[in-house]
Amino acid sequence: MSIAALGRIEEFYPAQNDLDSYLERLEQYFVANDVMEAKRTAVLLSVIGLKTYELPKSLVAPDKPSAKSYPDLKAVLLSHFKKKMKQGTRGCGLPDRPRLQSQLLNHNKR
Repeated sequence: MSIAALGRIEEFYPAQNDLDSYLERLEQYFVANDVMEAKRTAVLLSVIGLKTYELPKSLVAPDKPSAKSYPDLKAVLLSHFKKKMKQGTRGCGLPDRPRLQSQLLNHNKR
């Protein structure tokens, strides 16, 4: 007889959810439900949802996402979203590095 899973992991929506937080919750789900390392990729690919499944599928092509280990798939996804965030920052005209207060003051005096 199997025991019901503890907790619930919702689908991941890139426009609405933070990937780091989503993966942290998923890893707590793994702990609470004793999900073995060998099954973690399958659980991730099962819970992220059909639309979001296309993302890891395209990122690891021609391989299948199910052929990747959970740590490898996690790294690919995190790298993709970090690049996307950095590109979004550039597109908004924001600097890549924070400016020092003195730089801001000198710029405003011109």
